[in-house]
Amino acid sequence: MSNFDPKKVKVVKAVTRETLTLVEGKPVYIKALKPMYVGKEIKGTEAKADSKPADILDVINLETGKEQQLVIGAVVKSNFEEAYEKNAYVGKSFMITKLGKKEGKRYFNYEISEIEV
Repeated sequence: MSNFDPKKVKVVKAVTRETLTLVEGKPVYIKALKPMYVGKEIKGTEAKADSKPADILDVINLETGKEQQLVIGAVVKSNFEEAYEKNAYVGKSFMITKLGKKEGKRYFNYEISEIEV
């Protein structure tokens, strides 16, 4: 008989993280853990072309407490880089809301606010 109790398990290192998806109109609350980085290149198949590697931000989802990966699009990336020099966003908390597209534009707008927790 084993004395193993799964309730006493402590995660030492998260090897994989689920992706946090930005849904239009629904704010997400995150804490940035480290600077953005370029993810893995995704090789295509005969039917589908290679995909450009995504920019990734490792975060804590403040609503769930889980470590997750947030795929950062060009608009969000440029907003962070313009507002926070030298990765100064790391360690800070944010509310990010994906807004609709402006008429005639190909990209979504986002509302990004630094928050206190």
